Amino acid sequence: MLRIDFCLGAGVLMLATGMMLMGCNQNEVAKAPAPPPAAAAPPATPGPAPQAAPATAAAPAPSGARAIQTQMAMVGDVEVDLVKANIQEGILTVTLAYRNNGKEKVALKPFALDDVYFISETEKKKYHVLKDSQGAWIAAPVARGKMGTETGFGVDPVPVGPASRAVVWFKFPAPPDSVAVVNLVVPDVAPFEKLPLSR
Repeated sequence: MLRIDFCLGAGVLMLATGMMLMGCNQNEVAKAPAPPPAAAAPPATPGPAPQAAPATAAAPAPSGARAIQTQMAMVGDVEVDLVKANIQEGILTVTLAYRNNGKEKVALKPFALDDVYFISETEKKKYHVLKDSQGAWIAAPVARGKMGTETGFGVDPVPVGPASRAVVWFKFPAPPDSVAVVNLVVPDVAPFEKLPLSR
């Protein structure tokens, strides 16, 4: 009986000792300092903003169409450049640029569109400026059947300032494909002879 009590007492003692050790371990774990929080990454320093590519400068505008042929006008210090003689869909378009090389303003005297024509030497034939279905000349600038500007009371000359140009154009029926060159006649301008046609 005494042996049983002794064994029982020893067991209780061991159990109590084990519980005390577990309590100490738990206190040590609880008292252990928590690891310091990780340092926050410093905010990113913004770099310089990307610069836009410099704008490309616009190319300079062309000074004008190249003259196919140039003749003298009968007024002031004016030359006349023929810059276009092109055939499209059976119509010949002729463009002239009156160029004032002088220091004074000049006025291009109005002339009748009936007096503008070209001659096909191959056909021995004269071609006049076209009219539309209403009888209006297909040319510009035109007022009352003449080259000029409308005033309401008549026709004014086309003005050309110093170092300036005035452009006029006419449309004619095209000659046959066999005709490669023509002679153009415009009042108050020397004739444009052997004028090549483009198609």
